[in-house]
Amino acid sequence: MTRGASLRERAGWWAAALAVPAAVIAFHWQAAMPGNAFVGPDLRSFFWAVREATAAALRAGHLPGWQRGIFLGYPLLADPQAADLDPGTLLTLPWDAPRALTLAALLRLCIGGWGMLAWLRWRGLAPLIGVPVERPDLDPLQLSGPERHKPPPPTSAQDSSRTRCLARFPQGCGAVRCR
Repeated sequence: MTRGASLRERAGWWAAALAVPAAVIAFHWQAAMPGNAFVGPDLRSFFWAVREATAAALRAGHLPGWQRGIFLGYPLLADPQAADLDPGTLLTLPWDAPRALTLAALLRLCIGGWGMLAWLRWRGLAPLIGVPVERPDLDPLQLSGPERHKPPPPTSAQDSSRTRCLARFPQGCGAVRCR
């Protein structure tokens, strides 16, 4: 590999890495605007309150791990929206719960995109190989490399067994053991 190709490849990776947050913001531009947040009944009735309580405890210097007031207890460390040690929670402490949850969700989308780029690089693929392109000459089942990835066709014995099982199911015979 020549030095020019190496610089070009590195520039491609940097462009792809910068394109990830740009794509996230472009797709979720309304939520990314200052003062906006994702809304929904689950968010309003549960997650905002849990996130606000977690943020208040973290701001006070406490590490809440378990909320005893919800059912038999609720693990705050394992909750994806209010996890105590989650980077999204720690980086969004200055904001109120609705905005913090939105920013944390956008951050997770960026981290997921960067993780996909790391996986592509680890596989030895180009940074833009994951960009969907409408090309009729490409076979969608040929995912990586020259080998084809097709599932084997079902045998007639498997097919007839499934057909018999599905034929008996609507007759109300209860649980049918399909072999």
